[in-house]
Amino acid sequence: MNIPRKDVVNKSIIDDVAMIKIKQYIERKHPEFTSSQKAALLANAVHRIIDQHLPDFEEKTKKTVRGELLTQLGSKERFTLMTTHIFETCKKLNLEESDKNQLTLWTNQHQPANMEEGSAVSQHEESSQERLWGLRFSWRLACVGSLILALVLIISPQGEGGIFHQKQIGTEEAIPAEPTIQLPASVLPSEYTYRDLQTDKLKAWLQAKQSLLAEEPYFTAILTAAEESNIHPLLLFAITGQEQAYVPKDRKQAKQIANNPFNIYNSWKTYNTNITDSARIASKTILTISRNRPVEAHPIAWLNTKYAEDPNWWIGVTSIFEKMRKEIEGNP
Repeated sequence: MNIPRKDVVNKSIIDDVAMIKIKQYIERKHPEFTSSQKAALLANAVHRIIDQHLPDFEEKTKKTVRGELLTQLGSKERFTLMTTHIFETCKKLNLEESDKNQLTLWTNQHQPANMEEGSAVSQHEESSQERLWGLRFSWRLACVGSLILALVLIISPQGEGGIFHQKQIGTEEAIPAEPTIQLPASVLPSEYTYRDLQTDKLKAWLQAKQSLLAEEPYFTAILTAAEESNIHPLLLFAITGQEQAYVPKDRKQAKQIANNPFNIYNSWKTYNTNITDSARIASKTILTISRNRPVEAHPIAWLNTKYAEDPNWWIGVTSIFEKMRKEIEGNP
């Protein structure tokens, strides 16, 4: 039986009061964190809350719905997420049959009566009154909402060159005057220095993402550059993940992009060399920038000061690096 929209239980999931409490908790728990680090924690908390209230969709669908909801929240002056917002967002998507069924099951749990399987997507036109998004957001929380939206976009690389444009790095800055001179081992902390990996596991991880970098000559060239420069191989791959989403094989001009997936010298378009050259230059650039890093500075955040214009670039790279370490090296 089809149920009118007015019978759907309109439950609050996140509101401005909850956001204030989360932000205050982060301030108390991590007063030493930078604004970017606090924003990353806040974004992660919001992601978790949203995920807990979504239908049991496929992971890809969940990511799409979450992104749509965060875009809405980040662009509005009011910050209230309701179950009806989730329903309306899901209804607009072209869902697979299995996801439609999950939406129906989820809807059944949020209204007083059952409905026929699959009917959730085709019913319930939204009234104008139900489009209202609750309490007006304060200007501070509006800024937080924008930060969340920015973080979502940052951590999900897209398009050619990602969503940021890299700073132009000159030859003198990118490559030491004598490339054969070994920089001190202390230039990078030990967790970012070279170590042997299970290459089969790394290659399988990249292949799961349809990455051209899992193939030769790209795979070996990046590993070789990492070893020559005493840099953790996953750091180099993480940068390619942030810059070019690991260069999916089906992307237009994938082979040209794979020549310079680090976007050195502004982008792969302006400096289209070969993977051996670009991997070595990227490695030398990392070491050169890191040479003057203050002890208290986060290693990747310090790279951000010269490697990329986007101030949140390091958050994306760090997130990818830690994810790869966990899934490939088994680090907690």
